[in-house]
Amino acid sequence: MKQSLYILRLLLIILFSITLFDKILDIGEFKHQLFLSPLIPENYINIISIFIILIEAITLFFLVTNKLDNLGFLLSSFLLSLFGFYLYFLVAYFSFTKPCGCGFILSFLNYNQHILLNFLLALLSGIAYYLSQNGKQKNVLA
Repeated sequence: MKQSLYILRLLLIILFSITLFDKILDIGEFKHQLFLSPLIPENYINIISIFIILIEAITLFFLVTNKLDNLGFLLSSFLLSLFGFYLYFLVAYFSFTKPCGCGFILSFLNYNQHILLNFLLALLSGIAYYLSQNGKQKNVLA
């Protein structure tokens, strides 16, 4: 079980690192992708882009910090679910076909695959959070 948590944690670290740094290195393109979204008001793009980058950076920090990895699992589960629902609403209600701002790592996926991957990783992150919480509670009691 520990090895499975480690592998998932490593996968999430890689995923969040690549998407975060892609957003930071090409902030203009990231903001442009947000601008294309019918769900985001134009005057909030700067604030939302900074908020997304900050929350992804915090999630990544938690994931790489051994004592805070359970919070990283919790935040990643929340973010991946949120982004999954965001993509779902774009596709289902707006027939959105523009690329997302997730970075080149996911650019080879179509929207249905992207949504499925987000929810699968969110579910695995939630399970990892639960397992890491139980493991840490048992260590405290031992």
